[in-house]
Amino acid sequence: MRILVCTVGKDGPARKVADNSKRLKALEDLLDRALKIRGGVDLIVLPGGYFFSPEPNPAKMPMLKQIWAAIKKRGVAVCFGIDTGHKQPLAADTVRRNRLPAFGFAWTAADGRLGPWRQRSTNHHNQRDAGQGLITEDRSFRVGAYRVAPLVCGELFNRRILAALQTRGVNIVVDLVHTGKGFRFSGAGKYWSSAKPIKAALMSCHAKRREAMKCWSVGGVYRSTRKASVTVSNPVRIEGFLVSAR
Repeated sequence: MRILVCTVGKDGPARKVADNSKRLKALEDLLDRALKIRGGVDLIVLPGGYFFSPEPNPAKMPMLKQIWAAIKKRGVAVCFGIDTGHKQPLAADTVRRNRLPAFGFAWTAADGRLGPWRQRSTNHHNQRDAGQGLITEDRSFRVGAYRVAPLVCGELFNRRILAALQTRGVNIVVDLVHTGKGFRFSGAGKYWSSAKPIKAALMSCHAKRREAMKCWSVGGVYRSTRKASVTVSNPVRIEGFLVSAR
């Protein structure tokens, strides 16, 4: 399985509706370039908050139809994040009330549109505040011979979610990170990738500094090159790193 794990430019997650058109154009360019990669690409992973929705329910985001159409036209599986613009609740209640304003989506040729999946926790401190029904919810999807489970940002630090995924035969975990320091997520990713039957944990993020524009991949994968396999720079910079699952 060949996965293009992407890092998006230093401006961080989308924060206004006006950002979406630029990011859709960059996604279309990325998809077109991915189709030209020798050997092909099975899955593209974009960060948390890649798009912005003014609607509390991102499934009602006006531009979502255009996003689905662009992906379906190219026929490549894509996993991406959307943040919402509704008023955020008090932090102490956010996880317990399942009100985190970050979501994951995916499209695959086999299943079509998938999501939205709301972020369930943000760190290891509040992992037990998430309801058990949310923890055990099956959000995985199949790409070829592999079962892929998407996480939204800090869910990578939730070991309750990890325990649930281990019972479902998940092979690859992809984390849609907003922003973050590599060593924090890389450390958590190494822990996940050592938990059988999971083979690898892959992280896509927004980078705050040009020199930090890289993705983190650990576990059972081979990186095809130390440099980006695909780079899109107009109007949004995206670097895509191609990895292959063992």
